[in-house]
Amino acid sequence: MSVGGWIIGQERCAQGLRPIRTMFAHLLGALAVILLTVTVFPTVLHAQTCGDGAVESPETCDDGNSNSGDGCNISCNVESGYYCPTAGSPCCADEDSDGVCDDVDNCPSTPTSDQTDTDGDGVGNACDGCINNSSKTAPGICGCGTADTDSDGDGTPDCSDGCTGDPSKTASGQCGCGIADTDTDSDGTADCNDNCPSTYNSDQYDTDGDGAGDACDGCISDSSKTAPGICGCGTADTDSDSDGTPDCTDGCPSDSAKTAPGICGCDRAENVTDTDGDSTLDCYDGCPSDAFKTDPGSCGCGTADTDADGDGTANCSDGCPSDPSKTASGQCGCGIADTDTDSDGTADCNDNCPSTYNSDQYDTDGDGAGDACDGCISDSSKTAPGICGCDRAENVTDTDGDSTLDCYDGCPSDAFKTDPGSCGCGTADTDADGDGTANCSDGCPSDPSKTASGQCGCGIADTDTDSDGTADCNDNCPSTYNSDQYDTDGDGAGDACDGCISDSSKTAPGICGCDRAENVTDTDGDSTLDCYDGCPSDAFKTDPGSCGCGTADTDADGDGTANCSDGCPSDPSKTASGQCGCGIADTDTDSDGTADCNDGCPRDSPKTAPGICGCGTADADSDGDGTPDCNDGCPSDSTKTVSGQCGCGNLDTDTDGDGTADCNDVCPNDSADTDSDSDGMPDCNDGCPNDVSKISPGCAG
Repeated sequence: MSVGGWIIGQERCAQGLRPIRTMFAHLLGALAVILLTVTVFPTVLHAQTCGDGAVESPETCDDGNSNSGDGCNISCNVESGYYCPTAGSPCCADEDSDGVCDDVDNCPSTPTSDQTDTDGDGVGNACDGCINNSSKTAPGICGCGTADTDSDGDGTPDCSDGCTGDPSKTASGQCGCGIADTDTDSDGTADCNDNCPSTYNSDQYDTDGDGAGDACDGCISDSSKTAPGICGCGTADTDSDSDGTPDCTDGCPSDSAKTAPGICGCDRAENVTDTDGDSTLDCYDGCPSDAFKTDPGSCGCGTADTDADGDGTANCSDGCPSDPSKTASGQCGCGIADTDTDSDGTADCNDNCPSTYNSDQYDTDGDGAGDACDGCISDSSKTAPGICGCDRAENVTDTDGDSTLDCYDGCPSDAFKTDPGSCGCGTADTDADGDGTANCSDGCPSDPSKTASGQCGCGIADTDTDSDGTADCNDNCPSTYNSDQYDTDGDGAGDACDGCISDSSKTAPGICGCDRAENVTDTDGDSTLDCYDGCPSDAFKTDPGSCGCGTADTDADGDGTANCSDGCPSDPSKTASGQCGCGIADTDTDSDGTADCNDGCPRDSPKTAPGICGCGTADADSDGDGTPDCNDGCPSDSTKTVSGQCGCGNLDTDTDGDGTADCNDVCPNDSADTDSDSDGMPDCNDGCPNDVSKISPGCAG
């Protein structure tokens, strides 16, 4: 009898029957294995139930139900094309079986568990043909790093288009971009380069190099012509005189009026008249209106070439026609030789020292005698010192009879003075007021206390009663110290003694006070004098108020602001329309600067619109992964937005690619969870993988 793989009773073997005691020994061994298994590997013996939301070996998933077709089949094994990251939660489509749900997989059809995206374009490296170019996921025509731009829209990208701005060409061709390679004569050379675009000439021969091919050049050996013209090849059809007849047939090629010489010859009008009757036809007469000349000569027609002084220069060109020695006036003029005795470059006629060399002609005193020959170079009246010496007139007279020659007398016409003194010659140095200053220099000659008029003038003392620096005669407050002399209203009374310093019409307040005209009239009859009435023509107001005279300061809504200044005159809570308009309070519940009427989140100060997370919840992205915390299943883990199999902060690595992350995989390195001895314990955890009766070595068996 066999129980649990053990033979009960007598066992038959190669050695024959064993004693009964052997049977009990085996039973004891079996019990020991069972106890060890229950103690060390309790989960192996724990009863598993598919659909209970807990993944237990040999289950690879458990989505909380035992239905197939939803990713986790009836046996709680992951179905092909699905990924079941969290026990008890629905599985997700995973086309490439890389352990990343298709809805967040950047390569849903290509296995890429690490989701690396080098260029950050949302397409993972595993399926991105250009991992370093965020604008491309495939090389395209131009390759990674170069956009497949087609600037001219001709279907050829710029990287392969030789003419990126010409939709009709992709290569420059013969004519270059922008010019069609049209070949009108089909000779293989485009019109833009063809020297005969309308005549077939594949050889493009141009014998004379004039740009016109021989095939269409009427003068193949004449580079200046492409057709014979009137004069034929080799002869230019030049018309020098522009008379319509080319030089080759024009008898007078330089005379536009003639094509044949005629009687008078080329370049002469055909005129057989003899205007001046000198027997020479006008056409040959250089002076046709001058009977005495047939050539203009040096003086021209109408003027005789007379040479009066016989010096070889006609009078008409002779600056000195009567002086045979000169043809120009020179320095000295006609009739006077330009002799320079001292050879200093200045003719004697103009030399201020004709016998003494002085090329500079300096004449300090301007007396006509140059310094080089002037004995008194600073005295324009003398060229030698004489008796009285330089700078004194040579006068030996004693005009005033004071026994001092005039040339030495400082006052030659004043017998009482030989020196001008303080008053000068002719004026006595009298001091009438005896103040020590002569009358001629005394500003107040009759006032011994003053020599200048001062502030008050002669005869009036410059008294300064208040010692403020301004004499009483000019002081706007003579008895009150006011050195600044300020007179704000300019009325002549200084501020220091003016009772109304801002009112130029008053120096005392009077009845109406300063700054009011002394007017006791009551124009509007409101019992308030005009001088005190702010609105003298408005019987209802004595002050302009906020609306001004003539307009009542009505406050319809009683908010303290008159209608004339109130933007919302019927709304007592507002004086301006504000953000919400009159009649609606600009309440800002969350004090964020945006009134509730315009605020999408009136009770959330950081937000004025719900955003992704709604009012009251900040659109914060703590881990910076582009998914706000409110929608991020792992707000502190930038690599995950759902907890996955291993939870936030732990990568859902699946080393053996069996769909179960290492954190939950009994055998993370064995995708098949191999159990060689089929004892329910995978080899990775079975100490005796080939012994169905043992999971740990060393036990009796």
